[in-house]
Amino acid sequence: RSSMPTLRTSGSSPGPGTHHGGSAEKPFDHGPPGVLYLSFRKKTGASSNKILRYKSKLNGYPYYTNGSDTHIFFTVLCSFGIQEPLWVIGRRPPTTKEDGKEPEGLRAKCKSDHKIVPYSGWEYVEGKFGEVDVFLTDSKPSDFSDSGSESSGKVQQLLAALGKDAKAADAGINMRDILRNLDAVEELLPELLTSFPRIDQDGNGVISTQELEAFFEPHLK
Repeated sequence: RSSMPTLRTSGSSPGPGTHHGGSAEKPFDHGPPGVLYLSFRKKTGASSNKILRYKSKLNGYPYYTNGSDTHIFFTVLCSFGIQEPLWVIGRRPPTTKEDGKEPEGLRAKCKSDHKIVPYSGWEYVEGKFGEVDVFLTDSKPSDFSDSGSESSGKVQQLLAALGKDAKAADAGINMRDILRNLDAVEELLPELLTSFPRIDQDGNGVISTQELEAFFEPHLK
């Protein structure tokens, strides 16, 4: 598939270089671009796309988010006294404490300490979708559509309706939660009533937030 030719770079430069141009979506003349376009693509061609907007500087590095389940930021991991600078793509926003630990919900990483988000060199590490390529650019590809945003928003709405904190480790949903909140489930994610065993990938009777997101992002299923 060659519909996104601008996404792959030679890998010789750790950053976006000088090809930002003068797009109306980029309010920065000499700083980070205002919008990034992220695509996770399987070898089969299925993809999940995200639009991320510049939010702020975080320890001197730009931080991007789609406002819900995708965040790009810089961090430094520390293992056995060795520091490893990384750009990361995660499901959870960055924390304020610098503990040197791997961020929660890590999806992809790139070894770089460049001051601007790197477009090449990304490694997908989440694993549950098999082999996935990571594409990142500041120019919107012609075939790009923001997939998964609607269902992802419904996942967050349902968790809120059930009184669950999406960031908590115990934010899972069981059959008791569903039966107690049938109206909310039927309105937001009625598939829970018919596909519980399929969504519950590990078969433990509790659907985690990760399992919900995996099921309701069909492009990466």
